[in-house]
Amino acid sequence: MSDTHPQNSPISLLEISFSLPTEQKKHFAESLERWKEKGLISNLWAGDSNLWKGDSDEHMLGWLKAPEDEPAKLSQGLKQLYAESNNWQHVVLLGMGGSALGAEALKAFLEQKKEAASLLVLDSLVPSDVEAVSAQIDPLKTLFIVSSKSGGTLESNTLFHYFWGKLDSLPEDKRGAHFVAVTDPGTSLETLAQDRGFSHIFHGHPKIGGRYSLFSAFGLVPLAASGYDLEPLLAGAVEMMQACSPKAQAEKNPGLLLGTALGVACLQGADKLIFDASDKLKAFGPWLEQLIAESTGKLGTGIFPVLPEGKKALAGADRTVVYAGLSAPEKAKNASITLNPENTQQIGQMFYLWEFAIAVAGSVISINPFDQPNVESSKKLSRALAKAYHETGKVPEVENFLKDGLLSFASPSAALFAADKNAVEVFKSALKSLKAGDYLGLLFWTGRESAVAGQKIAHLLQESLDVPVMLEMGPRFLHSTGQAYKGGKNVGLFLQLTCNKKTFSSEESKELAVLSATQEQGDYKALSESKRRVLRIEIEDNLVEGLKIIEKDIKKALDQL
Repeated sequence: MSDTHPQNSPISLLEISFSLPTEQKKHFAESLERWKEKGLISNLWAGDSNLWKGDSDEHMLGWLKAPEDEPAKLSQGLKQLYAESNNWQHVVLLGMGGSALGAEALKAFLEQKKEAASLLVLDSLVPSDVEAVSAQIDPLKTLFIVSSKSGGTLESNTLFHYFWGKLDSLPEDKRGAHFVAVTDPGTSLETLAQDRGFSHIFHGHPKIGGRYSLFSAFGLVPLAASGYDLEPLLAGAVEMMQACSPKAQAEKNPGLLLGTALGVACLQGADKLIFDASDKLKAFGPWLEQLIAESTGKLGTGIFPVLPEGKKALAGADRTVVYAGLSAPEKAKNASITLNPENTQQIGQMFYLWEFAIAVAGSVISINPFDQPNVESSKKLSRALAKAYHETGKVPEVENFLKDGLLSFASPSAALFAADKNAVEVFKSALKSLKAGDYLGLLFWTGRESAVAGQKIAHLLQESLDVPVMLEMGPRFLHSTGQAYKGGKNVGLFLQLTCNKKTFSSEESKELAVLSATQEQGDYKALSESKRRVLRIEIEDNLVEGLKIIEKDIKKALDQL
């Protein structure tokens, strides 16, 4: 995406258009008038804790001025990283959730200087994912960025030790030059970085939560280290920040307008947000998915973001469609929002716009958009499984109710499948449970090598079903949509897929597989304890063949519905 604005010239503001059904339009006007009359935008900027549920200490508002404040604070370090970006062949970002998704999204929209290092993002413990990145790089010519706000993120720390070991040809006191840490002040990761002699340590802002950390060190450091030009992006973000400030008229405040529309739509039953994007803007989707799901999906309510797997996902009274870089159809029945960023500055505006809008939407639907109460539940259960493995030498097995060839099935709702004799019947029973207002989540714990097959299955389901279908990869979604799946409205059906591989290329890969298995089973237990409809499908060793069987059996089940 090229810039159309010379540097230092005025930046045009991103235009947003809305098309709302009559009832939503009425409530939108009422909500907007309330914000205007009570001066709530000024209250938001002042940190008024009454705008959201929860304690004021939980309301993390450091992101409001981040596009201005954080680059200034980090200026010297970012310049140094940018200057050093030609010294490496690759930069590998080891992080999860907001520590990874922001940088991954932004690199699709920014200009990179010639011969700078290639940026790879690794947010998985699935052995095939880790091995795929490892195979692409020469560790001696690679800079590793270990990113964790808390400093204790399992995936980031595990991946650090994995790649530290890949530098075993160097003495230990030389390996630290290949590492950078991004973390909040005083964490265990900062201590580790000091002890191991990391080349740089960058601090996050303690009052900026992970999914809001795009314009802080978590988003900016990996991009600077890879030679990306941040100035147009930040200039655009500052422009939108000013447009959302108390100085702007309420009826012209883009963040207030968008957030109010989203919140009102959710309260009126349109709680699925479909992000239909042009090819140029698809990279924005996974970051937005986390921002929306983790911020709003709690207390039995919230907005479910959907990256559509087919055009049928766009139709339904329970849906609001965002057309990004696309035109909305003239006679669309459901609510629609249209955005068409034209350059990098407006991309920066769009990222900030959504941060602000989701904070507003959180107030409209009466939740705290800055906490994630259900994320910890999976982690706690996974830790218990990992403890059991270290004590017994094996991960406790899930109790299956049916085995059919390569496929085994488990569910906390096994009674639903009591009469089923084979895989096709099981899939049919699961899919028959879907009704209007539901959604279907495909939770794949089989690595990116299964992404193409997963997309085929998701597309098959979406073109046959009236409910939205979401395809998610574990463990990424644990730090993203997982919050909404367990904490939001209980209208999801989840097909959770894993593969019980028998052989591994190394002992390291086997250990990664164990950790991945504890995460997968921990989330299965968390979904079960949250009374969600979940069907666990385990492939016996042969992933490729198992995926073919699943696609074939689901097609048969759909034909019988």
